[in-house]
Amino acid sequence: MDVPPTSEVPAWIWLLLVVAALIASWTDIRETRIPNWLSLPLLAGGVIFAVASGGWAGLGDALLGGFVASVVFLWAYIALEGGAGDAKLMMGFGVWLGFDAAVTEILAVSVVGFLYGVAATILRGGIKDLPYVFIGGMFQILRSLQGRLAPRKGSGDDVAGEGLAAPSEQTRQVRRDRPSGWIPFAPAILVGTVIAWVVTARSGGFF
Repeated sequence: MDVPPTSEVPAWIWLLLVVAALIASWTDIRETRIPNWLSLPLLAGGVIFAVASGGWAGLGDALLGGFVASVVFLWAYIALEGGAGDAKLMMGFGVWLGFDAAVTEILAVSVVGFLYGVAATILRGGIKDLPYVFIGGMFQILRSLQGRLAPRKGSGDDVAGEGLAAPSEQTRQVRRDRPSGWIPFAPAILVGTVIAWVVTARSGGFF
């Protein structure tokens, strides 16, 4: 019995992911976060479905899809102190989609996210701000990596209290206060997922 290509994802799975992206967009815009009660059950459900439908081979394909779909967001979380909610949501998407469709998903979301960021930058500050965003973004990456690789100063209590807990709390508070440069990314995930659905339905994926 031939196994269908993993890019041939059933329509009900795409619909499930679109609904999840809609909910994530709502919470991201209103609360500046993507809640765990959405992303974690989605991730767990995808793993269970992969094992039930494809056994160990299905699980391997699902885990690889989860990594591919979330690797850009995991890098942004580690290097740029971005939101973990985007990474967890995309990981859940990738687990449901499998490797082939996850490649299409991350490409579509990345392109939409880039255009989304450019459009938001132009609307807020004009086209003159684009070079600053690109160049400044590279310096931000280097500064963030340097800070994470540098040894922490102070006693063990200082590291546990101020070095870890306090910055995390401050970061969460800043996101809730919606700083001027903040852009909710879940809508880009929503649009990218719809585009990936259309592309895979028509041609099987970008490749």
